[in-house]
Amino acid sequence: MANTRQHQVHEQKLEQLVKSMPFYIVEYVDNKLDTRSPSTLLNYVLDYKLFLEW
Repeated sequence: MANTRQHQVHEQKLEQLVKSMPFYIVEYVDNKLDTRSPSTLLNYVLDYKLFLEW
């Protein structure tokens, strides 16, 4: 995977957002870090956040 500036920004946003998620979402993200890009995982977590707020 390319280590672009966007990649790094998404990694940082993902780290911050995961801190406010329930443990099972944190475990899911940890398990997928090797196979999914930070951009993809960030979007997944944003979707989870919207769902949990609903």
